[in-house]
Amino acid sequence: MILYQGVGAIQDLKDRYLTRLTGNGPSGCNTKIKEVYKASVFTMLLGMTNSKCIKACCKPCPSRDEIFLFGHSRGGFIVRLVAGMLYHLHALLLDPQNFDRAFQEGWGIYRAARSQSQLEQQRHSVLWFWKRHTRASAKIRFLGCFDTMKAFDDNDLNGVALQSNVLHVRHALALPERATALSPERFHVATQPTHDHTVLSYQEAWF
Repeated sequence: MILYQGVGAIQDLKDRYLTRLTGNGPSGCNTKIKEVYKASVFTMLLGMTNSKCIKACCKPCPSRDEIFLFGHSRGGFIVRLVAGMLYHLHALLLDPQNFDRAFQEGWGIYRAARSQSQLEQQRHSVLWFWKRHTRASAKIRFLGCFDTMKAFDDNDLNGVALQSNVLHVRHALALPERATALSPERFHVATQPTHDHTVLSYQEAWF
């Protein structure tokens, strides 16, 4: 299990305020997205903390590995976006030296696609990226979110909808939420479901 501090969880008051307001900065959303995605594509061994050793010694097995993601508020948005990246761009190869460069390339492709149709228009770039940098990603067994929120303008960044690589989704939302600037980001559920609900499940609950 890996736990990450929330967006803006830093000592400097000025950086903390700006990060929480804009989602950018050393502990901002972009940084957290990269951290969570990186942890999702590299196999982790319970009880080991040396990430370099883990990456060097462990070989991922997508057919058997499973990912469980949980996030609260903007953390919910981050884990949902990571799930979308794993679905659309797959998992990066086990190559720590080139991870940052490959991630930035994939992140650029992903951010340029503001919708599913736009991502399809970039099909050539996506296929070329798959061929050079990626492998199959593990299934996401469970995605749990609490009050998913976005306090910054991402221009409807693609990837926060339900995807077939996530088997079970649960989203808990607060009924008395009054912060209009932080309205909850609900999952986009198709009118005509395409998922096999005998295998995949989704539930939204308000408290």
